[in-house]
Amino acid sequence: METIASTPQDWFNYIARGLSSNALIQYVIRLDGEIDYALLSQAVLRSILVEPVLGCRVREEEQQLVWTPVALEAKSLCLLVETNDIQKEIDRFLGQELDAAQEPPIKLSLIKNNKQNVIVVKLNHAVCDGAGSKYFLKLLAKSYTRLCRKEAVIPAENKLPRDMQAFYEALGIQEPQSYFDPKKAELSSSWGFPVEDGETATPVFSHQLLRLGKTDFLRIRQFAKEHGYSINSVLMVAYYLALRGVLTPAERANELQFSVDLRSYLPADIEQTICNLSAILNADLPTPNADFSVMVGLVEKAVKAALVSDGLVHGTIGGDLAGTFGFQATADFFKADWTNILETGKCTPMISNLGRLDTSPMSFGGITISDLYLVSPAFYAPAFMIGVSTYEDVLTVCASYYNPGISHEHIQKLLAIMKNHLATCC
Repeated sequence: METIASTPQDWFNYIARGLSSNALIQYVIRLDGEIDYALLSQAVLRSILVEPVLGCRVREEEQQLVWTPVALEAKSLCLLVETNDIQKEIDRFLGQELDAAQEPPIKLSLIKNNKQNVIVVKLNHAVCDGAGSKYFLKLLAKSYTRLCRKEAVIPAENKLPRDMQAFYEALGIQEPQSYFDPKKAELSSSWGFPVEDGETATPVFSHQLLRLGKTDFLRIRQFAKEHGYSINSVLMVAYYLALRGVLTPAERANELQFSVDLRSYLPADIEQTICNLSAILNADLPTPNADFSVMVGLVEKAVKAALVSDGLVHGTIGGDLAGTFGFQATADFFKADWTNILETGKCTPMISNLGRLDTSPMSFGGITISDLYLVSPAFYAPAFMIGVSTYEDVLTVCASYYNPGISHEHIQKLLAIMKNHLATCC
């Protein structure tokens, strides 16, 4: 197998691991039946045949990173854990690192007892973003199902682009470098999550969930529909108000960062799967001085204003142009920027909403998925992000973080305030 070129977005997420975040996108999948471990292991290998970059590790060079194929063993990519304490093993596996320089950027654990079967999926963010991870879930389930049916056909390799070229072409940008305006690429930051004391303690991965059942989710969706809002704007307001309730920032701290899947700008006949093809934008939000419904309307306008601005394009080009300086220079810049963030304490809180995880039916053979949710990347304070996903009309807000840098009590309070605000829609 040949080496695979990396992209600057791969670089940023690779550099972030162990510096600003764990750079992991993870999922917990609960199933209504017993999964065959041997078939699941083979499904992982089949998925790699389709997406070869998943079977590579990162090799660092002065000027670039290279995805380099490695010898694969199913038992190292897919673990089997039999236990009487399912949740303990889920949490243990979620807390494990995945170093793309030493091993492939994917690992699964099948955790089971005589009552439950749970698959936990771990993807290194260097190989793909949230939308790419959703594609992998479907690929894995499809591969397992085909093995259950004893289909002998070897899947064809996807030879899809992993870079930004199709995005630029879709927007009619022929020369990104000459189009680029660095001032429009800047993301200002006026606040961040305060770092808790704990200088001698080793940071430990933690996560907490806010889960809203089908009845509550459908009411939120109806509220958004009646007012002409997006569900994402409703969530952003609840998050923004909760952050202000927990952090009590200065009045000028009024921006939130949100992620954008750039695949939505591509023509329908162009597909990009396991890659990093996303962007981060700032939404300048109003100081809270109105009721919840009015706030959602104001945030909806702020998000639309951010999306129609040139910031999305120039920020994307800026990231790509970093690649022209070479990997090591980019890594040095990233580390210097993180040092500045630690000194100032300013790193705008983020939200990433992956939306529905079940846009099409998904099962493992004849075994249905009873529950599925995202466990978002964990950041070190002052950085912080929540991840949102929905499966079968159950909405999950995940807050992953490192303690003691961020306290459990702060996250518990944050999610409780979010829940209270969302209840006004219900």
